[in-house]
Amino acid sequence: MSANDALTLSDEQLNRLADLLALKLAHVKPATPAMLTVEDVCVTFQVSRAWVYENAARLGGVKLGPSRRAPLRFEAKRVAAAMNPLGRPDATSTAERQATPRRPRRKHLHPVYDG
Repeated sequence: MSANDALTLSDEQLNRLADLLALKLAHVKPATPAMLTVEDVCVTFQVSRAWVYENAARLGGVKLGPSRRAPLRFEAKRVAAAMNPLGRPDATSTAERQATPRRPRRKHLHPVYDG
């Protein structure tokens, strides 16, 4: 059979093929999302290792064991949400910030030492 030859199936054959494909797909487990390492978070979000460890709870870090030095893993979506201020999309938060009037800052005067 060459590449130009078309394969013709009857309606009954197509239905049988669809049923077989549905059975095969039903047994396939969905891929679990890959977890990010500390290094992955550093590279992806351009932050330091120290910052990742200091903010691990906020980023949803999961320890892979009971040890104090057990490695940490992170879900990419959760880290991205934590890195986004107030969990808002960037465009919305920028527009809202521009629309919100700012209060004037109070000036804090420091005492002068004359002695």
